[in-house]
Amino acid sequence: MQMFRFALAPLVLATCLLPATPAAASDPFSTGSLPVPANRIVGLWSAVVEVGPCNGAPGNRILATINYHSGGTLSETNAMPISGIPNMQGVPGNNQRGPGMGTWKFNPRLGKYTLDIRFNWYVNGVYHGYQAIHREDVLLSADGKTLAGPVHATRYFADGSKYADFCGYETATRL
Repeated sequence: MQMFRFALAPLVLATCLLPATPAAASDPFSTGSLPVPANRIVGLWSAVVEVGPCNGAPGNRILATINYHSGGTLSETNAMPISGIPNMQGVPGNNQRGPGMGTWKFNPRLGKYTLDIRFNWYVNGVYHGYQAIHREDVLLSADGKTLAGPVHATRYFADGSKYADFCGYETATRL
């Protein structure tokens, strides 16, 4: 048994020292992420989101950067001015939003992702509530460079009561 263990050591060491090739670029030694279908989403994405009131036309265009982490979490930031936007989504005052954080899941049977993101709203510098974004049926292109699907977002007041729902579509490109 001891002899078997020593015989494998050089093989394991040689495998760890192999130069990265395109096929090896997705292995745990170079990315820390297991090369499973779910992890195809892992990485940094530039997103364009078109949303508006549900049952209406999308009227807001949002640019965002989303980082999908191995293991099912994500972080998001957007191009909304740090100074805020007056009367955003019909809420009086200067509306500012914080960064988004969330989770993602992969359904291997359907080949689709589900995402949940949440971020805080501040009006005139005071916490005003949060927005929850739920996305189902998110598809990743065969080449792994485009991600797209419907968006459903709900904005809540600080007391947890619902303010409004928003619907739309997002397309993202891998950076």
